[in-house]
Amino acid sequence: MTVTQFASLHYIDSNASSTTQREVNTNDAISYVKQLIQETQVNPNKRSFAFKNSTTPLFEYVMDIFNQLNSESIENIFSSNCIKIAERLLLAEKETVSKYPNMQHPRKGSLIITADNLGDELLITLAKIETVDFLEDVHLKIQSGLPINKKALKTAVICITQLEDTEELEVQITVTDSGSTIAKYWSDDFLEASELTSDEKNTKNAFTAIERILSQNLKTQAPSDYTELRNGLVGYFKKQPSFHFENMIDYVFGNYEMENTQVNLENVKDKVKKLLEKEKFDTHFTIVPNEIKARFKKTYKVTDEIELRTNGHIENLRHIIKATKNTQGEKILEIKIESDTIYKSFEFNDVQKEQQE
Repeated sequence: MTVTQFASLHYIDSNASSTTQREVNTNDAISYVKQLIQETQVNPNKRSFAFKNSTTPLFEYVMDIFNQLNSESIENIFSSNCIKIAERLLLAEKETVSKYPNMQHPRKGSLIITADNLGDELLITLAKIETVDFLEDVHLKIQSGLPINKKALKTAVICITQLEDTEELEVQITVTDSGSTIAKYWSDDFLEASELTSDEKNTKNAFTAIERILSQNLKTQAPSDYTELRNGLVGYFKKQPSFHFENMIDYVFGNYEMENTQVNLENVKDKVKKLLEKEKFDTHFTIVPNEIKARFKKTYKVTDEIELRTNGHIENLRHIIKATKNTQGEKILEIKIESDTIYKSFEFNDVQKEQQE
C-alpha cells in the first residue's frame, strides 16, 4: 500500500497578526519532518481524545482533506486547510494570552502538519515546536530555529478510518504534551476535543494494572522486593502531579537491585511496558490520589493478635522497617519510630535486660 505524504510548516507567534507558511522542500527539512512524525506516533506518553462535535472548525478542515484525497487538487486543498489550521492555533494562543495575562504565554514556534494517506485511513499529525535561540559557530551570532533534539512540544495525531463495508467513519485523536499536563489551549481551544477517559478512571486503572503485575510476579517469588517496589509505586501516585508512562517506569524501577537475584526484574518491567498495548488507561494524565487513597494502605498480619498497617509511601522503607533475628534465632521485626509515647508504651524492662546480656 503506497503512502502519500504531504507536509506543511507554519510559523506561529501570538504577538503577530498572522501565521507564515513555509514549504518543506529541502532534504534536511523533509528528513526533519519524517523523524518528527515517527517520534510522535510512537510516543508512549499520550492520551486519547475525541472531537466535541462534528461542527468544530478543525474537524471540518481535516474532513475536507479526507473527503478530497482522490482529487487532482489535493495538494492545494491540503495547503489551504493547513493555513486555516495554523490560523486556528494562532487564535487559540491569542485568546489564552488575553484571558490569562499573568500566566506563562505560549512561546513562538512552528506548527508542522502532515497527512499520510493509507488508503482506507488518513493520518493527520499536528506538532507544535517551540523556537529556540542558539549561537551559530561561524559568525558567532545569535539565531533562532527549530531544535534537532526533543522536537515535539505538543502533538495531535488524528486518525480517520473508513470502516469496512460501511460508509461510517471512525475518528480518533491521540494527544501528547511535553509539559506535566496537556495544555488547555491546545486540547480545548485549538483542537476542541475532550478526553475519552477521566483522570479519576485513568488513575484507578493504571495503579490497579501495575500493582497487579508486581503482585503476580513478585509477591510470592520475591516478597521483600515486592514490598519495596510497591512502595515506590505508591510514592509515584501519591507525590507526582501527573502520570507519564516512561517517568513512572524510571521512578518505580530505576536502578533498583533485586534482593532475590533469582527473579529477573527486566521481565517484570517488560510486562508493565506491555500494558501500553492493552490501552486500559492513557499514558499521560493528571493523577488524582484520592481516587486510590484506600489502595495506598497495606496490612500485614504479624500474629493472630497483631497487625502492621502502612498508610502510604514510606521514605527509606528498608531503614524504617526491617526483618532480623535475635540471638535465640527468633524472627523479629524492627521498626524505627520517633514518638516517645509509642516507644515508652513498649519499653519493657525484661527486654532491656535481655539486650544487655
